[in-house]
Formats: sequence, C-alpha cells, structure tokens
Amino acid sequence: MLTFLSAFLSLVVGVHPVELTVSGDVASVELRLDGETVGRLRGEPWILACDFGPELAPHVLVAIGRNADGHEIARAAQWLNLPRPRSHAEFVFDDPSGAPRQARLVWHSADSATPDDWRFSFDGKILDIADPRSFELPAYEPATPHLLQAELRFGSSYAHTELVVGGPDGDFVDTELTAVPVVPSGKLPTAAEMAGWFSKNGRPLEVVTVERSGADIVLVQEATPRLWGQLRRLHKDAITHGGKDALSRRLTSGLNQEDSLRVLLPVAESTSGATLEQFHISYDFSTIEVGPSSTGVVQKRIIAPPSQGILATLPYPAEGPLRDDAPRRVADAVAVAGQAAAAGRRKRAVVLIRDEGTRDLSTHSPAVVRRYLERLQVPLLVWSPETSKADEWGEVHNISTSQELLRAVLELRQTLGRQVIVWLRGRHLPQDIELSPAATQRLSTFEVEPLR
Repeated sequence: MLTFLSAFLSLVVGVHPVELTVSGDVASVELRLDGETVGRLRGEPWILACDFGPELAPHVLVAIGRNADGHEIARAAQWLNLPRPRSHAEFVFDDPSGAPRQARLVWHSADSATPDDWRFSFDGKILDIADPRSFELPAYEPATPHLLQAELRFGSSYAHTELVVGGPDGDFVDTELTAVPVVPSGKLPTAAEMAGWFSKNGRPLEVVTVERSGADIVLVQEATPRLWGQLRRLHKDAITHGGKDALSRRLTSGLNQEDSLRVLLPVAESTSGATLEQFHISYDFSTIEVGPSSTGVVQKRIIAPPSQGILATLPYPAEGPLRDDAPRRVADAVAVAGQAAAAGRRKRAVVLIRDEGTRDLSTHSPAVVRRYLERLQVPLLVWSPETSKADEWGEVHNISTSQELLRAVLELRQTLGRQVIVWLRGRHLPQDIELSPAATQRLSTFEVEPLR
C-alpha cells in the first residue's frame, strides 16, 4: 500500500526528491525525517523534496499513510547513511516454545546462493557450527536473556543477524536490537545494573545484554607508489622488532583471534556515489585484493600469515596497485570504511594511512567525515610515515620507524580493548541515544586517547 521508490543506497546529504508508490485506501502521506514532519502529500505525484542536511549523518525516513478519516493504515521506513547489506540472514526456531535448543539459519544474498564462511557466537563465545542450516544451542538458563549472533560471508558481502534467547518470560524474543560501543570505567556493569542508563527522547531504553565482542577494523591507505615502498620497508623492520615467531607477531599485530581486518583503497569503481560496493575492499586480513588501478580494475591476491594481523596488510609487492594520478577520494573512502566497520555491530575502528602529497577528489571534507564517524560511534586513527603534525584529519601518529609503527598498532589494540558492546532493544539512530547521569559515572562513548 505504501512503498519507497527512491532507494538511497549512497551517502546522502542536501536536498533530494523522495518518491513513493501509493495504493489502496491511502488518501495522504506524511513524511518524517528523524521523527520530525518534513511534509505531507495528498495525491499524485507522490514526490516530496526532502533536505537531509548539509553534512553526513545517519537518518531514518518514515512514510505514514492515512485514509480519508486521518487514521494510519500503512507505514514504511528507510534508514539512510547506515550500513545496507547486500546479504541478509535470520534465525528460525521450528519449535520456539519453552527453552528452544534446535535452530537453523535462513538467508538470501545478491552475491552467492550459499555462504563461503560463517561465524556463530552465544553470549560472545564462539560456537563450532558445522552446518548453519541446522544446529543446536549450548545449554543455557531460560530465565536470563542470551544473545545469539551469526555472521556469514557471501563473496565480498556479509550478513549479520542476532536474536535474544530467553528472558523473564522464559521464551525467546525475536527483535531488532541496537549495538552501542561504550568504554566502562572499572568493573563492567551487568545488563541489570544498567537499567535506566540509556534513553531516547526522555524514554528509557532496555539493556538486553552486554558483551566483549571481536572487532571489525577497516584500514584505508592511499596506496601511492611512495607510500607503498615506505610501508614495505616498515613491514620488514616491524616483523624483525616484533619477533619472528608466530606468537610474537600476533602479540604485536593489533588483532585477536576473532577480529576481522579489511583493506579499502580510495579509488571508486564507479562515479555514481560513495557506496560500499563502489570502493574496493578486501575480504579479510589474510587476503588482500589489489585494485582498481587508474586504467581499470586489477585483482590480485596476497596471502599473508593471519598471525601478522595489521602487519599482514603491509608486505605488498614491489609495484603498488595505484599510480600517482589515480583519482583518489580519500575522505569519501574513510566514510565508507566507517560504515563497513559499524556494519558488524561489534567493537570497531578505522585506520587511515596517509600520504600527504595526495590530491583528494572527495565530495566530503575530512572534518565532515570525522563527525560522521563520531555519529556512527567508530573511532578513527590516522597514521603517516612522514609527519606527526595535526592536520585536517586531526591528530596524526607518526609511523616513520618500525618502533613507531608498533606503538601505533598498540594504540589500536588499546582502542579496541577498551570497548564493550551494549545491546539495546529496538532500532535507534546512534545520535539519539543518551546516557543518564548514573551512566556517565561508569561509561563513556569512545574517544581515541593518544599514546604518552
């Protein structure tokens, strides 16, 4: 009865037409942006110009259809400037009564009929699942809420889903959830202790559970031939200083076993906007896809030991993937990296490795992108092998020596290690969630602290 024809898949700012298709008894449509009415339509054409603001921010656009008497009879919603996955999955319990143990996962993907890989966790603990189409949950207390999560990879896209199992009613609750990364001071509070700590528009939000998840890291590097060579040298020296055995390399890599690291290069594969699919991004930290070049997409794969972590992104071949004159859009790529890092709803961070001589053709400025990542609650760390001066990206960590590179990796590890994920019932824009006075004494939103 009410459907958006305008699908905002790219990063959206400014004024754009919003078009809907309307059928049935809908006589008028009210459009709300982030809860505020922006216009009303009372007949064809069902099109309204909507102002999404001067800079990047997450939004929710809601269309409410009413009949001739003014009663709501239809509703549609679209979330903008937030991750929009190409793949989707959800849990199914064939017998959801009591304390269900047997479950299965159903999915669809634009990239593949079957997943290439998957990862399941229950209350943050990894489950060994041989077949996602049918599996058994571990034993659990039905009166307590538990968080069941799954991540599936279909080619270059991911599907994330979660489900609350158990609770005061002793049954499972399938609901939308919002993941909020916070930094606790002292002992980590329980979900029960956090009652009343989070609110939206003055109304309390329910804390379902709290977990220390793995981390999603996206590394953006400008990939100039000069920077390419500097990083190759630093990688060789850092591996020597960090230790030659696998354990030593892992301790200095910045990653834990359940962390995921991907590399994004700042050359768009098309010119229609900065969507996740339009920038090259690697699958994970053990596979690096090189491309696109200024003359077309060039795909190569470099397999490096996963124990090297961040350092596994640095042992590039002698010839880099991007020429100096490649049309780089660094700030736009960092914005997309923030989306990718937030998509998994785990601990997260974006690392930008800069070459100060690069010309940036981005639509958005570094200052706008930094604020956008803050709204997404994604920490940004900026590294450079040439300078440690603050610039338009803020504070820059110098990685001109292997020791400084390892210090930067340690800072990343500390950034991730301080984060925990609080799961709130319902879906909410991140900037709408407020902390109570009691919460601010024990929690804070994350800010990157410089090394001393």
